[in-house]
Amino acid sequence: MKTLIKALLITLCIAGPASAITISVADAGWSYEPTVPTIAERVLALEKEVKLRAEQSEQALNKATQAMEKRLDGMNEFRDTLKDQAGTFVTRAEMLAVSGIVATIVSIFITIVLNIFNVWKVKA
Repeated sequence: MKTLIKALLITLCIAGPASAITISVADAGWSYEPTVPTIAERVLALEKEVKLRAEQSEQALNKATQAMEKRLDGMNEFRDTLKDQAGTFVTRAEMLAVSGIVATIVSIFITIVLNIFNVWKVKA
């Protein structure tokens, strides 16, 4: 930033003041004399411009940071939802245990039914 300011100051010093131009219109009753800003005025104007750009840059950065934080909050909510949902799922170990129990019960039931058919001498 300091290098930029120095380069601009050198450029302003090299450019130097231009000769004043006078435009006069006697019939209209007015005249125009552009004033050439001094080096100090140019430096002050440049300083104001640099401060303005720095403020604008900071504002843009703040807006981008807020947008990113909002996005990350949304992502965290989604992750929490997935985590809560995953907590309600049956684990593989639980499922294998339940399926083993169900298989055993079905096997016993089939055995009982076949025994009943044998007692009644019904052919399946």
